[in-house]
Amino acid sequence: MKFIEKTSEFDKWLRKLKDLRAKAKILFRIQKIESDGHLGDCKPVGNGIS
Repeated sequence: MKFIEKTSEFDKWLRKLKDLRAKAKILFRIQKIESDGHLGDCKPVGNGIS
């Protein structure tokens, strides 16, 4: 299981996002990562961050 840290900066950015479809996709993707650990197509950038 992955741990996703949602910062206050992220929350502020997400609240300002006007595209509701994009917002839903972002939140769904984060939920998918947390529950399934499925990151999709990504590569590590260092220090445990992908």
